[in-house]
Amino acid sequence: MLTIACILAETNEFAEFSKISHLISFSGYDVKIKKSGKLAGKPKLPKQGSKYIRRAMYILTTAIARRNVGPIYEFYQRLLVTHSIKMKAHVAVQKKLLTYMYILWNRKERFDPDIIRKQRKEHQKKGSPTRK
Repeated sequence: MLTIACILAETNEFAEFSKISHLISFSGYDVKIKKSGKLAGKPKLPKQGSKYIRRAMYILTTAIARRNVGPIYEFYQRLLVTHSIKMKAHVAVQKKLLTYMYILWNRKERFDPDIIRKQRKEHQKKGSPTRK
C-alpha cells in the first residue's frame, strides 16, 4: 500500500501521462545508449527520473524476490536464468510492475495474478519467436 501511495503521489495519480512510455521515462527506467560517431557505449539506465519511484519500486521488487510466490516472482526467476544478473532482473520487474500499476489504475481494476498466468499460457501456446 505504501508503494502505490508513493507512486500515486509522485505521478499525480498518473494524470500527466498519456502513454506508458512517458511514465517509464519520467521514472528513469528508459535505457539510454551514449553514442559518439561510430562508438556506442553499453545500454544503461539514466541518472534522471524520480528517485522516489525507483526507491519504492526497488523495495517492492526485493520483497517479491524474498517471498518466492506469484507470477511476478516467476517472471523474476525467468530473468535470472536468462541473464544471471540480479540487478538487471530487478529493474525489469520494476518496469513491468510500474506498467501493471499504470494499466490497472486507468482501468480501475484490481490486480489478479490468475489473469497474468492465463496470459502467459496463451502466449506460450502461440509460440513466441526466438530472439537472436
